[in-house]
Amino acid sequence: MKKINTLFIIIMLLMGAPLMLQAQEEEDDSRYLEGAVPEEQGKVVFSRDFSIPGMSKDEIMQRTEAWMDALMKQNKNNSRIVFTDAEAGNIVGNADHYLIFSRSALALDRTRMLFLLTATAKPESLKLKISRIHYLYYEGKKEENYLAEEMITDEYALNKAHTKLSRGYAKWRRKTVDYVDSVFISAVNMLKATEADARNEQEVRNNNRQTAIVIANNQTAAAPAAQLPAAQPQPTEQAKPAVVETKLAEAKPAEAKPAETKPAAAAVPAAAPVPDGYTEADAEALSTDLIVAGSGRLVVAVGTDIYNMTTLTANAGGSLGKQNDKTVIYTIFGADQDAAALKKAETYSVRFYPNGAERPSIILECKALPSQPTVAGMPQIFSGEVQRAFLMKN
Repeated sequence: MKKINTLFIIIMLLMGAPLMLQAQEEEDDSRYLEGAVPEEQGKVVFSRDFSIPGMSKDEIMQRTEAWMDALMKQNKNNSRIVFTDAEAGNIVGNADHYLIFSRSALALDRTRMLFLLTATAKPESLKLKISRIHYLYYEGKKEENYLAEEMITDEYALNKAHTKLSRGYAKWRRKTVDYVDSVFISAVNMLKATEADARNEQEVRNNNRQTAIVIANNQTAAAPAAQLPAAQPQPTEQAKPAVVETKLAEAKPAEAKPAETKPAAAAVPAAAPVPDGYTEADAEALSTDLIVAGSGRLVVAVGTDIYNMTTLTANAGGSLGKQNDKTVIYTIFGADQDAAALKKAETYSVRFYPNGAERPSIILECKALPSQPTVAGMPQIFSGEVQRAFLMKN
């Protein structure tokens, strides 16, 4: 009788084990539920704002560039920084990293995660953005390409009630969120650059993703590259709280740099007349804030004959910047876009259409600059020196 009772207890424990594991999994998955994967205009975009009181824009740029260069080299794939604009405070990298789903002595389940990492530095602040995420995953002997929008968004990765992760998508959402958090944690450590305050994982992971991270008590000495944390660090229970959350509206605004007054640009031979309804502006004095990410679309036109020109929309956006004191417009096209005409062009124009507008607010005539070779599956980035600029009349 005693043996029967013991056997009954063992059976009941075995039957209850899956329920206990399920409850534990649901509890652990709370940080991956609604709000863990933000979207902008239907695209997955992770972004964080860092406020670093007392740190200059130049120092933030230097630290961030060294940090991003080390981050790009971690997986030894095709990751690299594609351009840096010190004047505008922009650094952009094409990243190609591994996400490990599971590993054993006999099997390795992993995917390549490709994305665009953008850093924008200003006095006392840094904004990091991870966008254009897609995955290259081997299904048997075939490599499949999956977009983040069809793998980790609330629509696919959560159940209808948004209370659980959906089977089949759960591992993608968990590992992506973990990796993105590890990048932001690494950035915090880079900006603090002090060993005593070098671990803030739990604070970053628990913070609401819509708020900024204020980094206090920073030191001026740059952090050695060897001290950068691994791509996916584990949280530490004994971390010294050093990261404080604040609403974005409360973050100290960046110091506005007044535009320098410069002589008008030299006339371009055989220049076209100023379009009706527009005024010509000094190309070298254009403010980089005229084009803001997410506030409109950039359309590139190759050719001057309106009846025989090629137009392309830069699906991944772009921005204005500076190179050698010259104004440059960067346009970013998706990996699947046909940009052959732009690759061959020596000159072209770029038009910025604000959201909801039928006419461009800015028209830029550009000379093509040499661009980095495009890596398969990664966004295509083009840069053009602005020769003439036309602004719509008020």
